Amino acid sequence: MKPLRLALVVGFMMTAGGLGPAKAAPLAWSSPVLVDNHRPFHNSLPLLGVSCPASALCVVIESGGRVLTSRRPAATAPDWRTVRADRAEGSSGPAELQAVSCPSVSFCAAVDDQGNVLTSHDPGSSRPQWRLRSVDANAVTGISCPTEAFCVAVDRAGDALTGSNPGGRSPRWRLRSIDRGERTPSAYTTPWLISVSCPSTRLCVAIDRTGGVMSSRDPAGARPRWRFARVKDTAFTSPGVAGGISCPSTKLCVIASGLDLVTSTQPAGGSGTWTPARVEPVPTFFTAISCTSVSLCVAFDTGGNALVSEHPAGGAGTWSRSPVDPASAGAFGGAGVSCASATLCLGVDRAGNTVATNDPLGPPSRWLVRKVAHGYNRILGMSCPSTRLCVAYDDAGNLAVSTDPSGGGAAWSVFDLKGAGVSSVSCVQRSFCFGLDGAGDVVLSSDPASGPPGWTTVRVAGANTPSAISCASASLCAATLGQGDIAVSTDPARSGSAWTVTQADTASGFECGKYGPGDGCDPGLESISCPSTSFCAASDENGNVVASSDPAGGASTWTLAGVDNAPTFGYITCPSSSLCVKYHDYSTSIAVSRDPAGGRSAWHLADFGTAGGGWSGVTCRSATLCVGFDGDGNVIVSKDPAGAVSGWEKIHVAATGPTSVSCGPAGLCAALDQQGDVITSARPAGGRRAWTFAKVDTDPLSVGSCPSLELCVVADGYGNVAVGKAG
Repeated sequence: MKPLRLALVVGFMMTAGGLGPAKAAPLAWSSPVLVDNHRPFHNSLPLLGVSCPASALCVVIESGGRVLTSRRPAATAPDWRTVRADRAEGSSGPAELQAVSCPSVSFCAAVDDQGNVLTSHDPGSSRPQWRLRSVDANAVTGISCPTEAFCVAVDRAGDALTGSNPGGRSPRWRLRSIDRGERTPSAYTTPWLISVSCPSTRLCVAIDRTGGVMSSRDPAGARPRWRFARVKDTAFTSPGVAGGISCPSTKLCVIASGLDLVTSTQPAGGSGTWTPARVEPVPTFFTAISCTSVSLCVAFDTGGNALVSEHPAGGAGTWSRSPVDPASAGAFGGAGVSCASATLCLGVDRAGNTVATNDPLGPPSRWLVRKVAHGYNRILGMSCPSTRLCVAYDDAGNLAVSTDPSGGGAAWSVFDLKGAGVSSVSCVQRSFCFGLDGAGDVVLSSDPASGPPGWTTVRVAGANTPSAISCASASLCAATLGQGDIAVSTDPARSGSAWTVTQADTASGFECGKYGPGDGCDPGLESISCPSTSFCAASDENGNVVASSDPAGGASTWTLAGVDNAPTFGYITCPSSSLCVKYHDYSTSIAVSRDPAGGRSAWHLADFGTAGGGWSGVTCRSATLCVGFDGDGNVIVSKDPAGAVSGWEKIHVAATGPTSVSCGPAGLCAALDQQGDVITSARPAGGRRAWTFAKVDTDPLSVGSCPSLELCVVADGYGNVAVGKAG
């Protein structure tokens, strides 16, 4: 099935002269607020680790840099609080917490994959404060704090980091390489430490992913000495599942990794002191372990089982297995476990559940599974035709609508239309909105904020599924169908209104399948733009464009033109009948025409060579202004889009991994990137100084819409919305 597409409708975006006002007031951006939390969630945030310093506090790390805390973690209805702790920015996206260690209820430390350590002296409070420090150039994978004054962390490059006064104003972190990696006659595996456990300042033991064990009897010393050993056990590790280590005292360490539990009563004594015990049956593997003492250990595995022992060094026969978390089986099972005492153990899994018990030695029924992770729906598209209306859709098929987009999460209403889910949406003329759903229907509304009753679902062409839709107003909508057909209605909002189906794309033979065998010679229309009731243009997947100055006038009004020299899943945008631009994501060229209905000779290709590895978006506000965004973080602007390539100016705006660019009806353009930045300008052709850079989010921004010079609304990939307001 071809992807559903929604053309950017830009006919209503025109301003006199195409350049917009000379200046606009800087926008002050709100913090991102969650607006799309409509259940059932399409996406969930996995839980990644846990530390319980006491029965009255457990601290859980969640994907996306969030921390959850509860003072009643084993209660039937635990009270979990969530705070965004990690707002680090990395080269490849937002940071991801990796491990957490809480030696007391008044101190916790966590580490992330951007080389940061986060500390809090009030983790269990209603508004905990977390302090972030960069300590490593590599991802930090594990941490253990035997006291509030001392922590040891390990990283993905085989280093140990020892921290003195880690939560103080002037912490001191030292880095030391301790892992040799694995060397064989035929290969070498680079060091990669995965877990560390420090029962006191007199012993720390770390493990890597290939069976290496590193130990130190003086980890808090000025020059700590680390001893390298290798566990001689082929089942000690497993691909893709890290496992862990827990040392309840200097006289016992237990490693849970692969199929085996490996124990030592002399953890710093070298390879010969480690004894493996085969406990797991294939295909389950250990994922985490926690030992409260030498007489109680609890391990979790990929099958959702808890394995418990009162004598962990006694061999395989001393361990019992109980299925306590079946929901996590097949999803890498339990991601972490922490036992504060013999009367509290808490496990977490990647399905977003906690698994708690007050009796770890009791039957499986004593373990309570609770869904605590926050789910979310990713906002995929947004259209704000005015400051009093924003309409978005998400990856769960819901609509999110607000008549006061700066009013916080409560100002947004999220609902579905009881159909196959909305898959595209856009709005014109302040309150007329349109889109598609997953069943091949068109969805329309003249009162989008009224909820489902204000929306109409229309089947426009029997079994044919529309691939894109564009509406100039409530007086004309056009949708692309299969086999080169376009369905048009001049009264689309009226219930039961007729849609006329016309074969607009008549490409056949060589023109239809010239880049491949074709699919029944279906031209594959996939994008359409109707800037007015008297003009529409659509593009197909074979490099052709069809255009009409009378979209409702039948097949004879549509002109076919081959405009591209490569097959493309491209987009077309037309601000008026005197300019259309066709682009696609992986090409460095665009096709442009001042007379889109004038046939092939009216189109020409503008090739930008190696510009950014392809376009991330193009929007044309008028025939005299187009703004594009490329893969290198450049805005590319032209005041004469249909002219020479030299008329396009490349402006580097310091974006990272750009996602989209859009220009609102009042003239404000906004470019969004993968680092949560918004770069705006009311004079996009005015050079670098005309663009304002703002850090808005720590997560990648996906879509945005700026209905005026005083308001811009953007959304990230986790269902959050941030608003920029002037003044």
